[in-house]
Amino acid sequence: DDVRLVSSSEVNVPMAWGIMNLWLVLPVGFEAWPAERRRVVVLHELAHLRRRDCLAQALARLALALHWPNPLAWIATRRMTAEREQACDDAVLTSGVGGPSYAHHLVEIARGMSRPGQPARAAVAMARPSELENRVLAILDEHRSRLAPGHRTKRVGLAVLAALLLPVAAIQPDAARAALERPDTDPQGTENGGAVELAVLPPRI
Repeated sequence: DDVRLVSSSEVNVPMAWGIMNLWLVLPVGFEAWPAERRRVVVLHELAHLRRRDCLAQALARLALALHWPNPLAWIATRRMTAEREQACDDAVLTSGVGGPSYAHHLVEIARGMSRPGQPARAAVAMARPSELENRVLAILDEHRSRLAPGHRTKRVGLAVLAALLLPVAAIQPDAARAALERPDTDPQGTENGGAVELAVLPPRI
């Protein structure tokens, strides 16, 4: 797919953006970065776009919106975010970039995030400070396998799917059935001449 490279004063960290139309968004002034930093940024963000991580993030946000009281949804989403970044970090490292050098570039990018506030929700940002420590440790771990990120992604995807389906499966349809089958309720859904209140189940996803 075609990827459009743009720079914007509205961002202070590299981002992958888009589901159908793919964008790689860089902060203004990225041209002054060292050549290797530009290279690792492009490799990392292209890995996000190849994996369709923006779509996965949008679905994860939808899951949280639908099931925000469910801790499984939050745990699965955080795990998905961590695995997503590590998979893209692995893609950079397997391209021949050294671990210490790559970790240095990540730290410098995070240090350059001078403006407060989170990156856009629809985008996948490269170096959120809250996630940086674990990522750097994983990058510097010489014994970590970096050859099969697909298996981790599948496991995380199943976890997210479970977080979506479990709350729906926990709904008790018996409440609605009991309301419809009460002896004092007629087939038209009236009770003693008045309207009966029926249980309404949320839509299935």
